[in-house]
Amino acid sequence: MSQTCIGLLGIGHEATGDFYQRLIGRLQQLYVLQANYDYPQIILNAIPTPSLVGDSVADLNPFIKGIKQLESAGAEFIVMVCNTIHLFYNDLARAVDVPILDWRKEVFDYLQTQNLGVVTVMGTPLTMSEGLYEFEDIE
Repeated sequence: MSQTCIGLLGIGHEATGDFYQRLIGRLQQLYVLQANYDYPQIILNAIPTPSLVGDSVADLNPFIKGIKQLESAGAEFIVMVCNTIHLFYNDLARAVDVPILDWRKEVFDYLQTQNLGVVTVMGTPLTMSEGLYEFEDIE
């Protein structure tokens, strides 16, 4: 595996820990990883932030600061470990020069490849009211 540097913006510390473990497991499934130096560099920035479970987010500055810190640390791309923050994906993506993985796009691509026309979505009030995972032609 090439020496890629992945930046993880952790929003919700327990969910971030779970995501990190799943990421390592998936890397082990996809690649022959025999030693510690076979893994990519992963920079984890678990930040204290305003709650994203309410009806709105007034201040994106802590999130922008967090992704800028990852960029400055050398991340080649960033994963924001939170669904609701992806409502603000465009604003955050404009704040840095490195790509940020777009979960909404990834979910849509997955649903299409699986030919899923009906799905159940559960999320925070803000995720649901803003329709983060509402897609044309998918009920």
